[in-house]
Amino acid sequence: MIGLKNLKMKKLIFLTAFVATATLVFAQGTKFYQGTFVQLQANASKNNLAYYVYLFSEDCITCANTDTAFQHAGVAEFANKGFPGMKVAFNSLEGSKIAQQFAITKVPALIFLGSSGSVFKKVESSVDHKDLLGLMQRYAAANEMK
Repeated sequence: MIGLKNLKMKKLIFLTAFVATATLVFAQGTKFYQGTFVQLQANASKNNLAYYVYLFSEDCITCANTDTAFQHAGVAEFANKGFPGMKVAFNSLEGSKIAQQFAITKVPALIFLGSSGSVFKKVESSVDHKDLLGLMQRYAAANEMK
């Protein structure tokens, strides 16, 4: 009996480790643009892509919900395949400039822009993955119609 319990325990540990590893490997989440806002604008304009800016703060409790939305597989897949965006700390120099430029007063905040730099929508609240994906799809399609 002791051998059977030990074998079951080893299987359980193996399966738990396997699932945890698979989750880390396959759930990479959204890859945010690694440059400046000006560079993101130029890249989006050059490639005729709608884009977004996500402003957050480390001490913002509701930002965690939006962070989780960006980790969702459907959101990440859509964003990573042609809807570039950047995540910027609200209290950073670049974040404060962006907030001032677009009249953002609170976080979390999302700004959706067309390839020309025109603002499609500003959202100053937390969003779940369904709403985030819907917004991305809507504004990617709106940009293509221009």
